Amino acid sequence: MLLSAAWKTMAELTEYLIQEQKERPFVSASSMYPVRRELSDPEYAAVAAAWKRKSTELAEKIDQYFWSEDAGAYIDSFISGRCHISRQTNILALRTGIADDRQKKLIFANVLKNDSVPAIKTPYFQFYALDALAGLGELDSVMHTLKDYWGGMLDRGAVTFWEEFDPEITGTAQYDMYGDRFGKSLCHAWAASPVYLIARYFVGLRFAEAEGTGFILEPQLRYFGSLECTLPVGMKGGSVSLHTDGRRLTVCSEGVSGILRIGGEEKMIIPGQKTVWNFCV
Repeated sequence: MLLSAAWKTMAELTEYLIQEQKERPFVSASSMYPVRRELSDPEYAAVAAAWKRKSTELAEKIDQYFWSEDAGAYIDSFISGRCHISRQTNILALRTGIADDRQKKLIFANVLKNDSVPAIKTPYFQFYALDALAGLGELDSVMHTLKDYWGGMLDRGAVTFWEEFDPEITGTAQYDMYGDRFGKSLCHAWAASPVYLIARYFVGLRFAEAEGTGFILEPQLRYFGSLECTLPVGMKGGSVSLHTDGRRLTVCSEGVSGILRIGGEEKMIIPGQKTVWNFCV
């Protein structure tokens, strides 16, 4: 699934660069590359088409051999015949777009909401699970896991997030990993996904250059009694800041304009100006 997604991404990047080359001719500033074929060379378009074809063909084979209609999910091993089902495989099917809309609904019911499928124990892969759930609109479930799972680490005295967390394991054994005594990282960057999940789905920030503005902000205010945060926007040092006390939301941006959306209504966010929204939670 990851290989299929990688080929698809390479095709999209190549097509994008070809279009950029047409609009903005490339000039190399390095004498190391005195000769460089234009990206508009038909060879590049052929390479992009080949990657797209390989991605599609592999996705079709994954569907043919690994999708189980009986289980309503993707299995982990075709050769073994054991039809083992894991959350990880099916989450990747959601994340990479391998699963269609019908399969997504079945995966949600038969895997993500099925307690008999073994739970994920690493914060690293919890990110993919929660991102998939958030994409399906299951924000209540995502927030519950953030509070229960990452909050569980905090309840154990964590000051940075751990490489792995199993709430069933206590004492010094909770610091072991893969049979290595005290081998667990207790300051693991890949475990810090709440930073992204809260910013993207609960503060509701997404970039929207195609819509004529730098960003769109759709905060899910029902999840916050109070909130104060500043998030980066764009590649040139822009940012957007939010403050709410449960009755009023104040938004300020620096360097880039945006749109604030709440309950189907919109307000423009102008750089350097405060945008205020009174609301009832």
